[in-house]
Formats: sequence, structure tokens, C-alpha cells
Amino acid sequence: LAVKHPSCPGAFDGSIQLDVESGETPYAYKWNTGSTEKELNNLDAGKYLVTVTDAQGCNQLLFVHLKEPDTLKWVERSIAEPDCQTFGTITTQVEGGRMPYQWLWNNGATDARIDSLQPGDYRLTLTDAMGCKLDWDTTLTGIPTLAAKWIARAPSCSEATDGQLDTDIISGTA
Repeated sequence: LAVKHPSCPGAFDGSIQLDVESGETPYAYKWNTGSTEKELNNLDAGKYLVTVTDAQGCNQLLFVHLKEPDTLKWVERSIAEPDCQTFGTITTQVEGGRMPYQWLWNNGATDARIDSLQPGDYRLTLTDAMGCKLDWDTTLTGIPTLAAKWIARAPSCSEATDGQLDTDIISGTA
């Protein structure tokens, strides 16, 4: 008996291959899927039952449970937005699937944490050892740059102190 469990949750790449050694040939196979073949391919996770009957009419039942691997999932996805004094940072952490994991960001970075980021769109494709993938898209918007409009009113005469300078903040964060 050779069993290959599905590589990823929802995948249809599992298989079961029988190796019958006792009884008299030829053998007949009857699976709970309706198949009459010696092996099953392209299987998802689930329970499979086969009845093997030899030339003498002797039956043997075999039960096989194909298991789905742990789902690859995010444990942490945190963002520190860039501002006028610091660059942005994105930190990720996952669990499940099968290690080792490979991170690939759209900027070419290959770590769970990326730094020195400007505002923009970032895409991460995480792949586990079995080829299962997990994607995430995020946008760093940054903190708006301080912008101001100055409004000046000249003094009424050269010796006067009634001039005025007003500031109107257009954007930024207090």
C-alpha cells in the first residue's frame, strides 16, 4: 500500500496504490468512489474504502484516510506607515503548512519583514515546502506631508505694526 496525502488544503493530488500479495489472481477492486482500478489518483482529503476480491471469491476490506495538511495562515501582518522622518515597515508571520517557508515580495525582498519602505503597493506571495501559496496585498499610504499656505497683509505704513501673517495648514498630521 502506497499512500500520498494531498499536498495542500483543497488540492486533488493525493493517491492510493494497492499492492495485493495474498489470494489467487486475478483480483477485482471495488472502491467507494465507484472505481474498479488498482490505484486511485487525483484525490482530495477524505475516507476511501476498497473491497479486493480474489479469483476464489475471498474478500478483503481496506480503509484509507487521506488527510489534509494544516492550513497555511497568517498569524501576524503589521504595518508601520512611513512618515516624514521614518520609512515604513511590514512584518508578517505564518503558521501551518509545511516548513520551510519562502517569502517573495513584489519589490524582490525575501524575508518575513521588509523595511525602508516608501508609500506604495506591496504584494507578498508566501510558499511552503509543499508549494501551497498564501498571497497578501497591502498599501502603505504614508502620513501626509505638512503643507501650509501663508497669507500676508502688509502694514498700513512703514512705521505701523499692524501687519499680519496668517498660516493655513493644508495637510499633515497634528
